[in-house]
Amino acid sequence: MVNKFLSRILPVLQIYTKFFEFLTKKPNFNSFLSILILNFLIISIVNFNDLGLVLRLIDANITSLIIVFCVLNLVFMTLFLISEKLAEFMLKILLCINIFTFIFELFTLMKFHSPFSIFILDAIMHTNKSETIEFIQTFFDLKFLFLSIAIILFIIFLQKLKSPNFSKKSMMIFLFIFIISTIIFTNKSIKNGEFNTKQLEKLSFFRFSFSINEYFTDKNPLNGVKMAELNYQKHFELNKNIIAKNRERERESNNRVKNVVLIIGESLSRHYMSLYDYKIPTTPLLKNLENSHNLIKFNDVISPYTATNPVLEYALNFNNYESKNSKHYSDSLNIIDLFKLAGYNTSWISNQEIFSSYQSAATAVVKGADSMKFTGGLQTHARSNASIYDEELLPFLLEFKNESGFYIVHLLGNHIKYKLRYPSEFNKFKKDEIDEPIDEKQKEILSQYLNSIVYNDFIINEIYKIFKDNDSLILYFSDHGESLFEFKGLLGHGFVSRFTCEIPLMFIASDEFKAKHSELWQKIQEAKDKPFMTDDLPHTLADIIGVKPLEYDESRSLISPNFNTLRKRIMQGVDYETIKNQKAYE
Repeated sequence: MVNKFLSRILPVLQIYTKFFEFLTKKPNFNSFLSILILNFLIISIVNFNDLGLVLRLIDANITSLIIVFCVLNLVFMTLFLISEKLAEFMLKILLCINIFTFIFELFTLMKFHSPFSIFILDAIMHTNKSETIEFIQTFFDLKFLFLSIAIILFIIFLQKLKSPNFSKKSMMIFLFIFIISTIIFTNKSIKNGEFNTKQLEKLSFFRFSFSINEYFTDKNPLNGVKMAELNYQKHFELNKNIIAKNRERERESNNRVKNVVLIIGESLSRHYMSLYDYKIPTTPLLKNLENSHNLIKFNDVISPYTATNPVLEYALNFNNYESKNSKHYSDSLNIIDLFKLAGYNTSWISNQEIFSSYQSAATAVVKGADSMKFTGGLQTHARSNASIYDEELLPFLLEFKNESGFYIVHLLGNHIKYKLRYPSEFNKFKKDEIDEPIDEKQKEILSQYLNSIVYNDFIINEIYKIFKDNDSLILYFSDHGESLFEFKGLLGHGFVSRFTCEIPLMFIASDEFKAKHSELWQKIQEAKDKPFMTDDLPHTLADIIGVKPLEYDESRSLISPNFNTLRKRIMQGVDYETIKNQKAYE
């Protein structure tokens, strides 16, 4: 048995010995080391942007180094088996490519907080000569030039170093590390019997290759965004004249609301808000606003989906869940254009990324805004990893505020990982205060979620304070809910349950708004118990500012006397009535 095993393993060891000898001789070793360092450095910078916390950053960087080491070995061992000269040539070529990609991505990370992606590629593909000159004048500086030169000199220095002498013991250590790294790489890349290329993207060569390939295939999400832009422009033109007539009537009555603020929350379940009678005081500031009669909460509101992008596909325009099978979601007027046509200055302020699979439904809408600001970069892992707090949005809201404005504020809110969503001073609740029937680890996670709600409560109140002395109405809704182990022990969202679709909807008014628009405020008060799904929100917004675009339907407006309370609310293909009585922890 032993002899049989040795007879099989010895040829493999002999091949690996030759590969090791090839890899450790100069200049191959110097090139390999340089490529390894460049890839590790750039992914470390990406991790630093996304993770922030020291322990998680160290863990992510070690994992990245292991995977980069493994993939480089696999690539060059394959090339070596084909031809030693080919492997040696490709080492030099790949080093040159990596120097370029490192400098390029360092630039995009420094200037745009994003590694290379199809969105950066699209910007490059659609840049003309004059725009290129303007771009260079705006973003390139001597500091970056000197940094680039320093990087190139560093790589040249590495090439000049004398390669160390490796013994057989070194080879065995190297082989052991290679085997362990291959196991880790395989474990992270193969899920449910399928290979996921995501881990390969830790190497810039693959990251660039995959992005370029995606850009020139049907999978390019920008194609959908471009179609949405054309659709929105068409409906903007169709509604010009009819909304202009509405504006004239509003101007004559001098009764138009001056400021409308729409806050889009993230992953907030109303079940954990003390405003909605949760036993722990997670929303004291919102409760104070309710007690002072400046806030009206709606008690029977759900989202049409349990993930951000599909929710925004319908909450941001006049299409709805019923129309999803007959036409594209963007074949409609969107709410930014609605307010723009109504004469409002429009702003979009977001703590999420500008472009990503999470945000593609919002991208075309955002482009119509008069002003916009994003703290989440071009395309990042912000939703799961970033620790940019929502308070970073407040200065921009103050900056964009004007006499007559419509403001969309998109929060990172209560998105998983909850402990990254709030500063340390909001670490108010501990797991010992949780008496739900869940284990200790789950209680710790729930306590972090509750703390994120306390912080969210603070943010909404701060936005109210910015507008409280003006004629202003603030609407808040969460894109979807969140399961905190109530449904089959599951955490998060994306799956169908009452906990992932039942959301808060709140109207918050300034005293001046209440005085000037008492009849409207009364209509909002009377509607607070109506069954509602947020894909119909644009109809209510149109009613609030007194305009009736072509697609306006009074049966879908909460404040209309003809609102359809019998509408069947289909949430992600499921009739809400069939799940609304689900019990927690059963």
